[in-house]
Amino acid sequence: FWLFEVTITLTEQGLHAGAGFGLSAVQALFGYLDMLRSYGPKEWIWDEMKSISRIKWQHLEEEDPSEYVSQIAGDLQVIPMHHALEWSFLHETFDPSLISTIMNLLVPEKCHFHIQSCAYEDLCQGLKQSSWATHLKATHETWFGFDFLQATIDSAILRNDANGYNFYLPKPNPYIATSFDIVPEIKSHAYPHRIQSS
Repeated sequence: FWLFEVTITLTEQGLHAGAGFGLSAVQALFGYLDMLRSYGPKEWIWDEMKSISRIKWQHLEEEDPSEYVSQIAGDLQVIPMHHALEWSFLHETFDPSLISTIMNLLVPEKCHFHIQSCAYEDLCQGLKQSSWATHLKATHETWFGFDFLQATIDSAILRNDANGYNFYLPKPNPYIATSFDIVPEIKSHAYPHRIQSS
């Protein structure tokens, strides 16, 4: 299995916005995912990601050898040997049906949310008083020894105000490099000037 993770770092204001508990940011996230689903998979976005990944792979900087070998050894458990070095940069085939399948799984009913905050006691008290959090269960993490509170959140609250953000797809990026040839400088100049017009 594979987990799709999104990490959102909140300010105090963001934590308490809307319904609180960071749910305003979660609503925005699902609003954006709804917008992506409405447009459907776009090959030009995939092509941009492929181009950027290819650039990163071709100009990859050296890493610490011991960490790199350790990472590759772990990757080989699930990645074919011939892709061991480059697999995280590969975009082999545009598959709109696969993209749609994954996008359709990114819905509130299939997600887990984790809130980490120094205001643990206040958040627990707020959850206990909320009308949309049910099945509350206080428990203790075995290995790291911290307390946490589990709750089931009504998925309807995560869809509230999702359309109020007016999300839209960006325009194609015209600044993705396609050539890395070194342009020879004929003579020096005292001030910046255009070397080559594309």
